[in-house]
Amino acid sequence: MKCPHCQGEVTINHEFCPHCGQRITLAFDQIAQSVHVDAAYRRGRQVEQALRYMIVALIFSAAVITGFNHLWDRELEFGGADLPAPEAPPADLGETASLVQPYRDTFKPPQAPPSPPQAFAHRFLPLRDQIRSRNGARPEVADAIDNALRFLVRSQEKDGFWDVDVPALRVDKARDESFHFKWGKVGVTALCVMAFLGEGHAWFPDPKGQVSKYGSNVQRAVRWLTSIQDSVNGRFGPPEGNFMYNHGLATIALSEAAGMSGDLNLRKAAQLGVNLIERTQGPSGGWGYKDQVSERQDTSVTSWQVQALLAAREAGLKVNPEVLAKALAYYQEATDAKTGVVMYDFTDRQVRPDLYGVALMIRLYLEEPPSTPEIRLLARKSVEYLPVVKKDWGRSWREGKVAGVDDNDRALNFDPYRWYFASHGLFFYGGEPWSTYQQSLQRAVLGLQDADGAWRANDIWSVKAGINYSTALCVLTLQAFHRIQ
Repeated sequence: MKCPHCQGEVTINHEFCPHCGQRITLAFDQIAQSVHVDAAYRRGRQVEQALRYMIVALIFSAAVITGFNHLWDRELEFGGADLPAPEAPPADLGETASLVQPYRDTFKPPQAPPSPPQAFAHRFLPLRDQIRSRNGARPEVADAIDNALRFLVRSQEKDGFWDVDVPALRVDKARDESFHFKWGKVGVTALCVMAFLGEGHAWFPDPKGQVSKYGSNVQRAVRWLTSIQDSVNGRFGPPEGNFMYNHGLATIALSEAAGMSGDLNLRKAAQLGVNLIERTQGPSGGWGYKDQVSERQDTSVTSWQVQALLAAREAGLKVNPEVLAKALAYYQEATDAKTGVVMYDFTDRQVRPDLYGVALMIRLYLEEPPSTPEIRLLARKSVEYLPVVKKDWGRSWREGKVAGVDDNDRALNFDPYRWYFASHGLFFYGGEPWSTYQQSLQRAVLGLQDADGAWRANDIWSVKAGINYSTALCVLTLQAFHRIQ
């Protein structure tokens, strides 16, 4: 209990406080309260002591259980057997197949659909030469193209265009028809631009930051093409002759230039050209010679309009897919499914070997599957007219110069127009037809190039359009190995 004077601890039997010495007088209630406090203290001490014993017992039990588990889970040790185990008899596996077997792919993923032609990715070094070589081009192809481009640089006019120059072909003067086809310089210039662009030669830097030595030549030609465009109608060049040839070719050249350079002015000019092509498509899906909707359409002039639309589409310009679908239907209608004969127009059903390649190339470019019966037939027909070269047809050739040389035979076989379409169509078709054709193609085209780099064809089209036309077309033909993928 507590002393009422100094609050020191005092037992009940003390009369005086041992701390302060004063007399302690306690009431009964005080004594009872002290007894309750002491009893509570003792109970607390007992509980505390019991908890200590329980904790010690739990620790001991945990130690016993842990030790028991350790002994129970311990891995057994093998001390060896008294007797050796009997050997199992070998299993009879039978005859084992040889591992030297041909590979068989048991997983056949679905065949991817054919991709449309891609033109702008394979024109710069070193990718251009790698792809050209991988596709089977001989090393001389690159040299032949370089020599031809040097010739075209020399024959370019100061204003930037390439003229219709037939006398340089060395054909008989009586066969010179250029006076009727002077309007064709627009198309000839476009072909020359395409030949330079196909080799990656342009006025802007290539992916490595270098500008071609022919950059100024290409720039002058492109500027000339844009300068002769009708800003309202969109037509390239004057309305003379069969000028939709001019227009289609110029639209191709400027679409490629726009796609490769990104120049906004070129994109605008090319789009105007595309718009004119789309609004002049005939009811059957083809085009005629003039910039108007006509019942008269032919597969030759139509081919250049389709190429222009495809080049523009790849350059990111706006092209109506329904126009392309109608063009494909037009070529399908113009082709005889049984014979493969392609009509020049729906009134002319005579066999023209160049149109086999025209229809093959354009129908493939419009994404018709190469497995269709008509495409396979057109490929076979194209291979029937392999390029040919004979002695005295090449360097220093001149019409009537060498006795015994059949110049007419040369004119029928040396046909850059036919070779251009057949080479591109068969390249995209692939397989054995292309392998067969390209061997004859390289032999003929390389063998017919003259010493100055030009090709002097004397076919019915070259005597109208001239030496720049035949040379540019031969360059484009050799570019089939890399220009379109």
